[in-house]
Amino acid sequence: MKKGYFLLSVLAIFALSCMPSLSKFVNDMCVSEPGKIKVLIAMQNGQFKDSVMTVVKSALESDSYCVKVISLGNLNDEVMENYSGCIIVNTCHMGGISGKASKFIKKLTAREKKRIVLFTTTGSDKGWRPKDIGVDCVTSASKLNKALFIADSVTVKTRAILKPK
Repeated sequence: MKKGYFLLSVLAIFALSCMPSLSKFVNDMCVSEPGKIKVLIAMQNGQFKDSVMTVVKSALESDSYCVKVISLGNLNDEVMENYSGCIIVNTCHMGGISGKASKFIKKLTAREKKRIVLFTTTGSDKGWRPKDIGVDCVTSASKLNKALFIADSVTVKTRAILKPK
């Protein structure tokens, strides 16, 4: 367990040092490779979100998954059938998830929703959770000292989705 936290710590330091270029940190070259298990990450940017998702992306790629990162604004252009899993990174707006994330999730079947992890940042640590959306959720206030813990939560949930049954 200590080895895992050490690795996550190293990845977090790397994430923080690469922060300015993270929005250009897109590697979807593997998407066209046959036989690759593909994960879609659709995200809004922000220092906390970028830190968390850099660690998550590195962890998934170290497991040999193909990770495609897109802007949340482009999520509706994607077809869930093309991916074994999807992480949607958004912000809580007026007590709900962002409109683009909500619109995408609403069009999915119940089976497709089981392949989604929704990571939502909130304004506080009071335990806000989206209601009745049918996907696995991780929520957190945007506090950098929690980035590794949240990255671990998102990674564990994503790996559980991708694990062969």
